[in-house]
Amino acid sequence: MGTLGEILRWCFYTVNRWYYRVAARLMRRDRLVSGSEKKFRALLESAPDAMVIVDRRGHITLVNAQAERLFGYRREELIGQSVGELIPESARARHRQHQKVYLKDATTRAMGHDLELRGRRKDGTEFPVEISLSPLETDQGQLVMSAIRDVTDRKLAEAQLRLMAEHDTLTGTLNRRSFETLFAQEVAAASVTQIEGGLIVLDIDGLKDINDTLGHAAGDDLLRRVTVLLRGELRDTDLLARFGGDEFAVILPQTTREETGAVARYLLRTIAESVLVIGSRRVRITCSAGVSSFAGGAQPEEVMLAADTALYAAKDQGRDRVVVYEPAKEEASARHVRAAWTQRLRQTLDLGQLVPYQQPLLDTRLGLVTQCELLVRVLDDAGKPIAPIAFLATAERTGMVVEIDRFMVDCAIDLIRASSATARAGGPLAYAVNLSARSLAQPDLPGDIVRRIEAAGIDPRLLTFEITETVAITDLAAARAFAHPLRALGCAFALDDFGAGFASFSHLKHLPIDWLKIDGDYVRDLPRSRTDQVIVQHVARIGRELGLRTTAEFVEDRETLEMVTRYGVDAAQGYHIGRPEPVSAGAPAPYPTAEGIVHERP
Repeated sequence: MGTLGEILRWCFYTVNRWYYRVAARLMRRDRLVSGSEKKFRALLESAPDAMVIVDRRGHITLVNAQAERLFGYRREELIGQSVGELIPESARARHRQHQKVYLKDATTRAMGHDLELRGRRKDGTEFPVEISLSPLETDQGQLVMSAIRDVTDRKLAEAQLRLMAEHDTLTGTLNRRSFETLFAQEVAAASVTQIEGGLIVLDIDGLKDINDTLGHAAGDDLLRRVTVLLRGELRDTDLLARFGGDEFAVILPQTTREETGAVARYLLRTIAESVLVIGSRRVRITCSAGVSSFAGGAQPEEVMLAADTALYAAKDQGRDRVVVYEPAKEEASARHVRAAWTQRLRQTLDLGQLVPYQQPLLDTRLGLVTQCELLVRVLDDAGKPIAPIAFLATAERTGMVVEIDRFMVDCAIDLIRASSATARAGGPLAYAVNLSARSLAQPDLPGDIVRRIEAAGIDPRLLTFEITETVAITDLAAARAFAHPLRALGCAFALDDFGAGFASFSHLKHLPIDWLKIDGDYVRDLPRSRTDQVIVQHVARIGRELGLRTTAEFVEDRETLEMVTRYGVDAAQGYHIGRPEPVSAGAPAPYPTAEGIVHERP
């Protein structure tokens, strides 16, 4: 799929290209003999763009009124002149070359020919134009008809789209996607020069409290003010980005680990000592930061992970501090953590102590919770849940994730059976379960699930399996083989985090899916990001056209819910709908109907 700019360009010009090519065919048929000259001139004058007809030598033989208006000449000033008068000197050679190829190549003439360059008005001003060339056979020989359109507005729109695609619309900084591209280039350059560079990942402490107490507008204002503070202390060569939410990142080229740590501490001190006026309130805030460095042989993902690890350590140590990632110390610590989690997971599985949580999904058309996603948790010594990010890597590495997936599938089937036995308004709840790459590679697992469903006597349409893009593309053949018997039975498959990968749209051709779960990075700032709004609307439309249903994740306020409903997204999931809660097999939570939901759909 092309860029947004390419899509806009295609939509804008398809009709015009059709018009000019039909006109050219009509002209070839009439061959401009005297009987058709009046008809031809009327058609030329009615064209919406500037029309300039030139002979094989490049001399102008005929123009319309639009050409006069566009270039500022009277038509008698143009007739007989070289078409080069309408093109800046710097672009004339390119224009001549294109016209030469056009006149010699019959295939090119048959298809028409478009080219972009600069136009020049009589007063000397230059502007971008697109020229559509079409052949014209006459009694006087072969002519070339040029339809010339001013594309200044389109170029400005494309530039704005590029800016929106590369920058955070709230703060004007780079967004995560463009930052990661530039960061990869910096790491590659450091590998060549062997000059160390630094990375800071910075998180605002307590932004959620400000959003909750003063409102999201105050939170947005705070983010903009923090951006100004950071920019004021960074060099012109440093790169600043907002990753979304309360997280920022900074690349410091040609800076050692020690220097990067010093810069991070200075930035945190500057922010902590600043009194920010948000609305009518004066507030002070603090930040936490993680630091890592890169030089020869570094991988961008590893450097980012190191900085994130250091950031989490800074938060765990009480916030308002900087932690510098030290590879030797962190590796030893990581090995210890992995060993501890391996032992803990084995014990948890053996004792049957995994805890399933459920998070509701709201059907935006019905205003009802009709489905829940099951999420696995492990409890700490105090009985509090531990998020999967802490132990799933260990589970994947050891293969215990397959046991976890089997447990969660069994839970979903039991919950569906219990829900089907109740007189719940809106019918029984459907459940969705996440599957790992390891599970997709288990050839016997689909058959086991089919037998389990049949033994339980549940409606298989109430069971959905979620897989992420990264999991699916690990082995497309395995993913298709896994899905085939379950989809044949009636189960559904959802592609999670849709849009997070660069090849998201190509996966629609190869994966057997029924649902698209729009990556939360495009949803969490939806009310404030025009880029996210365009993307979410287009994904919802694509889903409808392909017969797929869509879910928006990270719906955390009413405004976002109303927007995704209006865009035609089928389901919403996030804290505004409901937080993950522990469930017990046989006792599904009775979610009520959501009140006051906007029901306007496209």
